[in-house]
Amino acid sequence: MSMRFSGKATVKVDGKGRMALPARFRRVLQANDSGWVSGEGPRLIIAFGNHRVDTVECLPGDAYDALADKIDAMDEGEDDREFLEDLYFTHAEEVTVDEAGRFSLPMEARAKLNLDGEATFKGRGGRFLIAPKDDEASTKDLMEERFQRYGGDNKNYNPVALTNKKKEPVGDDDT
Repeated sequence: MSMRFSGKATVKVDGKGRMALPARFRRVLQANDSGWVSGEGPRLIIAFGNHRVDTVECLPGDAYDALADKIDAMDEGEDDREFLEDLYFTHAEEVTVDEAGRFSLPMEARAKLNLDGEATFKGRGGRFLIAPKDDEASTKDLMEERFQRYGGDNKNYNPVALTNKKKEPVGDDDT
């Protein structure tokens, strides 16, 4: 990917779930859809199947294609594949983004988020999230909890150190 989604922005949402992408997100979305041409909207895929979080995941066209290729390469009938197919094929929709960056959230995404006139876009590098309007106090508490977990009482802890950690497999296999 040539550009990353970063920052956060709160936008207005009307009763039909229509909203506008922040301008900086629009440029990244266009840059990360190799099929995009000026005068047309870039591809935006909204995945809303993860019931554990109060956000929906938004992927630009190229990121979604890369993910779909990885899923397609998995063995048919495998539980892992079916789980990912459910999240990213069954509970996801491509939306049309117009030249001004406006789009409508799919009905299921609107129901999940239960937006009250505003939504927050949160950059996550190769993707972004849409969430109900940010509660600044809870966001600050979450960040403090993370600093405490990773850095303890070290006020000079540098979170970039996390990029040096080796990825541990998920699961409880003790063999």
